[in-house]
Amino acid sequence: MSLLRFPPELHSNIIRYATYSPVFFDISPDPRFWPVVNERYAGFAPGYETKKALMLVSHHFRYLSFPYLYEVVIVHKSSNMHLLAKVLDSKSSDSAINGLENPRKIKYLFVSVSASNHDVFSGLWKVLPHCQGLQGFGFYAAATEWMDSPQNWFNSIPKTVRVCDWQGHVGAWDFFRVVDRISESLVSLRFSKVSQYNSPPSVSLPKLSHLSMPEDHGGVKVLSNWSMPSLTHLRVNVLTSVALVRVVERAGNSLRSVILGPKVSPTSLAQIATVSQNLEEYTYHFRPGMEASWASVRSHPSLQNIVMVFRRRCTPPRSGVQSSMYTFCSHLQSLTGAHFPKLRRIGFVGFDPHSTFDAQIRARLDQLLDAWNTTGIEVEYLGP
Repeated sequence: MSLLRFPPELHSNIIRYATYSPVFFDISPDPRFWPVVNERYAGFAPGYETKKALMLVSHHFRYLSFPYLYEVVIVHKSSNMHLLAKVLDSKSSDSAINGLENPRKIKYLFVSVSASNHDVFSGLWKVLPHCQGLQGFGFYAAATEWMDSPQNWFNSIPKTVRVCDWQGHVGAWDFFRVVDRISESLVSLRFSKVSQYNSPPSVSLPKLSHLSMPEDHGGVKVLSNWSMPSLTHLRVNVLTSVALVRVVERAGNSLRSVILGPKVSPTSLAQIATVSQNLEEYTYHFRPGMEASWASVRSHPSLQNIVMVFRRRCTPPRSGVQSSMYTFCSHLQSLTGAHFPKLRRIGFVGFDPHSTFDAQIRARLDQLLDAWNTTGIEVEYLGP
């Protein structure tokens, strides 16, 4: 079959499978999976020889393959960053001479920075101008101490980035400058290890729908001057409950899904549910002090799914202590179909509600389970 008539769908499938990178961005409802490794292909890692063989099929096949080969680029060394910059520069020059558009199109760029490695930043400064149309940018700094970076390297980041994953102690203001630069296009953002300031800069993120702060370092105060009117999915693990509730209040009724980490104050559970009247999914870690949380919420018009997580060191339901179990049952007692009319599922992680307990505790749990079953609320054990 002539390559000129080679079906583009078949060609793209061949190249994508043979050069597949299992790491990519996924803006799923659960922000714990940004970026995600696709389990189906996790064990498959194409080697250099495979890619080289594909390039030797023909000049035309090689040219057609470039857009797929460079869709996802992962850089771990400064030498690789400079090599990538050299290749992009060289091809751009050749394309200009031949009157052809550069076939290499990087859609997702993941960059790792080691301690005091300024070469990566200088390489980034050269690579980013060739990433027009970049959709996802992942930046990971392995340094344990704060690093200084070359000024203005972030000015090369294309304003088309929709998903950003930032982890690391790099440049005091770099993170805020990057976010501000891509603010108009940014849809999903996950960040950690970001320096906290008394007066963080103001940022407007009109399209941001997914926000994740998996670590407490830096605190939620970095968001104090951020405008996020489209925020629907929030994951946080912070200690400052007052600042967190303020962020939720500014989001208004746009929030649909909230995941609270183990460090979040017990008082935040009820406060967030009360403020977010359009909330549909709620995940949180059960802790002492939450006994009356749902009772204080009283009712909720839209909540559909609740997931409770129990940590091993703080799982009173499995301890066998009656007082702890009574506390747990009291926490759940207010979750009724009458007060939560849209509630359809209650999931448990780290605690199986169908386990064997003494007669009194088992009776209280069965009473709750029967009441939920009567009103159509499904109870599910989601694993340890």
